Amino acid sequence: MQGRRPFDVTGTLLPHPRQRCGRDQDDGHSRPLRRGQLLAQQNLRGQSSASPAAKASSAVLGLIVILVRRGIPESPRWLLKNGRVADAEAVVEKICEEKLDLSKVTVEDTADKPRADIRIYFRGQYLARLIMCSALYLAVVTPLYALLTFLPTILSGFSISGDGSAGLIVETVIIGLIVAGSIPALFLVEKWGRRPIAVVPLALMVIPLAGLWLWADGPLWFIVAAFCAYAFISGGPSILVWIYPNELFPTEFRATAVGIATAVSRFGAATGTYLLPLSISALGTGTTMLFGAVLTAVAFVICFFMSPETKGKSLEEVSSVTTAPAMGASAPRLEKLEEASAPRT
Repeated sequence: MQGRRPFDVTGTLLPHPRQRCGRDQDDGHSRPLRRGQLLAQQNLRGQSSASPAAKASSAVLGLIVILVRRGIPESPRWLLKNGRVADAEAVVEKICEEKLDLSKVTVEDTADKPRADIRIYFRGQYLARLIMCSALYLAVVTPLYALLTFLPTILSGFSISGDGSAGLIVETVIIGLIVAGSIPALFLVEKWGRRPIAVVPLALMVIPLAGLWLWADGPLWFIVAAFCAYAFISGGPSILVWIYPNELFPTEFRATAVGIATAVSRFGAATGTYLLPLSISALGTGTTMLFGAVLTAVAFVICFFMSPETKGKSLEEVSSVTTAPAMGASAPRLEKLEEASAPRT
């Protein structure tokens, strides 16, 4: 097949040798872009060369999640709404270790309510809540995806080689700290509240990223400590990306709100992952860390002014706002159920 041009492992058509020679003689304006593309292609080559066992290892976590979720009980609200009072009482007793009589508790039936005008959730306090949830999710996911995808490349920009055992240990510790940071947040979110877990860690996450920008040529201990601090602190806001949207919006809009916040975060994750190697190549690793610090700082400001506290409140209280128009008469709330399911401090 004479004249056929080869493809690289990413499926990209390689240029003709004479075209490559001509490009090497350009004025240099496109070189940073090509260097960034090479970084991305090298990362893809590393992933494609991974063993089948390494690729299949991610399925193990999925299997564990499936097995664990089999023991999750049904919502007492749903059980009561469908007339399964005994099952609802059993779930409350199992979780809260307290037996309650829920036979006289009524659940608000939304079947006969008029369909809510979705436009009311895109203005006023609901719009502010949607912006806050999206900004929180975006600030947590965008740097995290880019960090995990290109961690060896980022560390090499700080003169930490990912080929040897030292680089592997650093990468493992950083990834482990992301998980470890979420463990204390799971307990503190009910003791301190949602707002402190969102605002305080975001402010602290700006510090290591800004430090990596200001002292990009710092010693090894500083670089490792900054990445470890960011990874551990990010565990706090990471658990709120599912808690906040599910609490701040009523049932008829909850799924839509969660979907919008998730879509924003996925857009940020994809954009950040694509742009990170280009930014490292064109602007340097330190300046790239500055972009992460700015994104986190913007999310901190938004959450500081817009994030409400939902601790100790029922879903009806939290998801309603005073400026929203009434959408039909409310049935009695599940006060006994809320009190039973409220965390004990």
